[in-house]
Amino acid sequence: MAWTYSNERNNEVEWDGTLISKKFKGILESTKKLRWIKPYHSDIVATSQVAVAGRVFLLLFEVTEGVVNVDGIAVSNAATIDGDIIVGIYGPVITEETATDLPLIVESAVTAHSGANTSQTITFTSTSLNKGRYYAAIQFSSATATYNRTGNVRQVAGWTHLYDRVGGFGALTDPCPTQTESVSAMPGINIRVEV
Repeated sequence: MAWTYSNERNNEVEWDGTLISKKFKGILESTKKLRWIKPYHSDIVATSQVAVAGRVFLLLFEVTEGVVNVDGIAVSNAATIDGDIIVGIYGPVITEETATDLPLIVESAVTAHSGANTSQTITFTSTSLNKGRYYAAIQFSSATATYNRTGNVRQVAGWTHLYDRVGGFGALTDPCPTQTESVSAMPGINIRVEV
């Protein structure tokens, strides 16, 4: 005995006596929701690093499909907590392998560095990012604060940069100034996606 069931969306479930099949009419949405985006260079090692006050670290990341709303950047804090942090996002990347002249899309308020040996999420205004590549930026005010760092790897052009902010710690420079490529001692971070 075979049967068919339809609901208010005109989706159908059919049974032919041996096999059940479901036919959808309309849009099928994925139930998988992305919560964090990792930068290209993101392996955290078990070594802490002392921050350089006013140095802005830039880590390349990619939005792989559609549009996502991001609202913060999490940093992996180490044992010494001191001073403040500012995070932000530059982009989208136009010229491969450089952040020079990219506009600052969003920036956090100055946020107290807090939480030893744990992840701290610094929030900013929810911002939509289209498919493409961007740079996450993070800056510390203290020269004694520590963070958990990424391992040193062979240089991959464009993945990680840094610049020292003119005048020391403060608002991220807009547009992004010329920076230096570096794979050494980058902070361990993740970009938070609203779900």
